[in-house]
Amino acid sequence: MADPDEDVTAAAIPSQTELTADTAGRSISTATVPPPFTPPAGFPDLIATACYDQFSRLPRRARPQASREWALLAGFLLSSPPHTQPVVVALGTGSKCLGASQLSATGEKLADSHAEVVARRAFRRFLMAEVRRAVVGGGESQWLEKEESGRCVRLKEGVRVHFFTSHTPCGDCSIFPRKNETEYDAGDERAMKKQRCEEEHEPKRIALEDGEAVMDSLPSAENLNTSVSDASDIYRTGAKPVVGETADPLQPGAGYHVTGVLRTKPGRGERTLSMSCSDKLARWLRLGLQGALLSCWLPQPLTLSSVVTGPCPYSEAAMRRALLGRPGLIVEPVLAQAGKEFEFSRTLVEGSAAEGVKVVPSPCAVTWSRGCTREFEVSVEGIRQGVTKKARGTPAARVAICRREVMQEFVELAKDVALEQLPACLRDEDSLSVLGC
Repeated sequence: MADPDEDVTAAAIPSQTELTADTAGRSISTATVPPPFTPPAGFPDLIATACYDQFSRLPRRARPQASREWALLAGFLLSSPPHTQPVVVALGTGSKCLGASQLSATGEKLADSHAEVVARRAFRRFLMAEVRRAVVGGGESQWLEKEESGRCVRLKEGVRVHFFTSHTPCGDCSIFPRKNETEYDAGDERAMKKQRCEEEHEPKRIALEDGEAVMDSLPSAENLNTSVSDASDIYRTGAKPVVGETADPLQPGAGYHVTGVLRTKPGRGERTLSMSCSDKLARWLRLGLQGALLSCWLPQPLTLSSVVTGPCPYSEAAMRRALLGRPGLIVEPVLAQAGKEFEFSRTLVEGSAAEGVKVVPSPCAVTWSRGCTREFEVSVEGIRQGVTKKARGTPAARVAICRREVMQEFVELAKDVALEQLPACLRDEDSLSVLGC
């Protein structure tokens, strides 16, 4: 399934999996694997606190309405010895996703505004800015250095990439047995009651094959993950299995979901084309964080050294199944959970809300990329917050992390680099024609 959140690339520019890295013909699959990461004591809370502190320094309009709105936060951090304090370089918030009919064919809207995806797109903008510092005008990047060829760049020795999310990623990571319901807060219990209500009114599931609706067959109990099927009840996800995968049984209790399948995010009354955050994280761990465009300059996959989750219902076994248990893993990151909670988490906001006040997810998505032009932006429904109706569909409505703006930034970077210093994959006649060089 094509994911509308991925890079817009012209046919002449190689995809990440097809990329030939440089004139030596080194393939992207021959990554230099960094040594295992050993986190210091208190590392999960160090990561979480750094993200919370950076978010608190953003402009006030980044904050959800107090005691009325909750938000999910994700971030990317870099660390480099001998410094022990990781540096936050990108943040994202959000929990919304556009339906298939709302997508922009020209990449002018954000299709997926879940915090993890917004943060990753913000991180790629940060990387784009660092590449520019490293390759244009004899500059220098704090985090990147030129390879021997002088045309591509890589992380400096010892630099590590860390990922934080304030809540378990949607999709397969979120499917695991409930333990003792009393051990979680009232907000989680209310969410569970809502899910139970939804399952009682859930229509029989169908899948589309060649435009016709056909009933899916139920998987047998032995095909379900044992740790899930043995439980009396499980946590659930709104993400739906993609067409062609085994469908969810939708049975009460532990029989509601099947595990280990690809899923798409739910939409408001309309299915989306965006893969679940669990599936996207799994892909990043195998192809790298930089994406197809930046692979021209960063041919070796950027891997994660750690994935830290905030306080919430959490299962390391489910995280391992969803993120690490699939083929093609480059480096196994450390999985950990922090003890310090995000101040705008659903649990804390519902706990502080006045009686009778309906607490809802914030409609906004916040983007922050350290050291970039348009460093901070807020979007709603995939476009810049506050844009007038008349300005919709114009450049004024685009956020800097949308596909069209990212492609434009990439082209401008290529034009600012001397022709003989361009990576080999951008110096053929077709690519130069597309880039206008």
